[in-house]
Amino acid sequence: MTHHKKVALCACSLLAFALSAAGASVPRITQPVSLGPLPAEALRLPGDSQVLMGLSMRALVSSDFHWQFSQPGSPLRPTVLDELRLLTDLDSERDIDELVVAMGGSGEVLILVIGRLDRPRLEAVWQRRAPQVPTYALAFLSEHALVLGSKQWVAATSGQIDWPVLRSNAAMLALVRQVPEQAAFWMAGEGGAVSRLSAGSAKNPAKAILPLGLPPLKSLVVAGEIGSSADGAAEPLLIQTLQADAADQQSANNLAAALRGFVALIALQSSGKPATGDLASAVDVTTEQTSVRLTAHLTSDMLAALVARSSAGRRPVQAAP
Repeated sequence: MTHHKKVALCACSLLAFALSAAGASVPRITQPVSLGPLPAEALRLPGDSQVLMGLSMRALVSSDFHWQFSQPGSPLRPTVLDELRLLTDLDSERDIDELVVAMGGSGEVLILVIGRLDRPRLEAVWQRRAPQVPTYALAFLSEHALVLGSKQWVAATSGQIDWPVLRSNAAMLALVRQVPEQAAFWMAGEGGAVSRLSAGSAKNPAKAILPLGLPPLKSLVVAGEIGSSADGAAEPLLIQTLQADAADQQSANNLAAALRGFVALIALQSSGKPATGDLASAVDVTTEQTSVRLTAHLTSDMLAALVARSSAGRRPVQAAP
């Protein structure tokens, strides 16, 4: 495979991730206050979190995007929803209002769930499912919030052990502040963690969370705002932004060129197909020194065409917590 084809495939994977990095209010604990898209409870997450992902289920479920592109089996459906159902029987459409996923540099994972939680039922289900994931624990922060994930992080977030909390991590909070408060789904990550996620597993690249072969990045922020297709297919159904801070200007230029090349390739291959033929004018990629910004205004037809492309030849992968 030539270098240019590898770069185009990397860009394709990155855009697909941006589409799927697939976060309204419920009763809150009084302290601390929320920050941007982060609910107040999320500021109790471990301070050594290096990647945060958020999903507003209430915003998602009430949208045309969810019913068209986020149903079980869709490439754009966040896999965490199905994993939560597997482990806790939580129904994403009925029980959950917001999700925040935190990841650490050594493989730690924590899922914060906010919504309408039947504690006795959930605790009973967890007692039956816990043996499947012996390194995981579950704890309730309030009647409306629980955390599930790596045992030490659950203990830290629930106050069982003394641990620095997220509101003490100025670097991560600065990235989160770049996310629009109205974002339905988003991700913010520090460069080292982003690089490890994009490197994935050499033994199983299918389990990589980010596309393989990303250039060195200092940080990555992805956000998606959901519109409505009620006024016609020409109206944007998804407004997607990606802000990457590369390690150097050359890396930024390479990433921007890859993204532009992917968009141009799709437009060229879709000649005569208006659904994706207009993609080039719907996506804007700009650079400023070491920063790359992508903004995409995608219609229902464009998303349907992109989903069809990403699904072609795609083999199902069994999700694991």
